[in-house]
Amino acid sequence: MVPDINMSGRSGPDALKEIKMRLPDLLFLVLSICGGKLIIAICKIVSGGKYVSPILAEKLADSFQGQHHQMPHKALSARENQVMCMIADGKSADHIAKELSISIHTIYSYRNRILQKLRLKSNVELTKYVLGNKLI
Repeated sequence: MVPDINMSGRSGPDALKEIKMRLPDLLFLVLSICGGKLIIAICKIVSGGKYVSPILAEKLADSFQGQHHQMPHKALSARENQVMCMIADGKSADHIAKELSISIHTIYSYRNRILQKLRLKSNVELTKYVLGNKLI
């Protein structure tokens, strides 16, 4: 039960005392939020929606705004960036593995992570991305 401590008609504390006398094992959560924000939140959730406080909404918007302006390739590690540029330069996985002294399986792992981070699907898209952003 969640009563409003500021309910109209009778005192919230008086109502709690009466309810507690009748139902001594009943647990209460008492909140007092000015301006009806709690009621708005509850109504929204009960109707199947979601409620985000204005303060949290602003923080979320700020965090997305900062990420939006950053280029996706900025999230790559130095090694991922190196492998990406070598793939875009037309080098085979075998050639890259030998040049970097790592296994071909590691190259495939890097390639898959790069494609995932950049939301690309193929080496052709990767090459277009690299050339379009003048990374080589």
